[in-house]
Amino acid sequence: MAIIAIYHKLRRIANHLENLQAEIILLQQRNASLKAQNEAISKTRKRKKIPNPNKRFIIISEALSAGEEANTAQEENGLPAEDIVEVQDEINEEDSENDNANISRGNCMGHFAF
Repeated sequence: MAIIAIYHKLRRIANHLENLQAEIILLQQRNASLKAQNEAISKTRKRKKIPNPNKRFIIISEALSAGEEANTAQEENGLPAEDIVEVQDEINEEDSENDNANISRGNCMGHFAF
């Protein structure tokens, strides 16, 4: 009877080893396929994208043509074309002299004289 028990234990161990070997074979096949995919991906080297130098000039020409269209639309509606207006601040000569005096004395407080 002891021989039959040992035979059954050895048979279970053999079945378990066969299952483990089958699992190892499946994992090796999956590993090989993943390595092949990795090589295929790494072979395609990504290159730096070179910007089109003419694109900048295309954008400028589009902006200029859009500006001309806006001016013609204003003229058609009877509106005057946009003018550039320069604004200049008025400066009192007395204020500028006081500022220069404070700066020349080395006063750290700026406009406040003590």
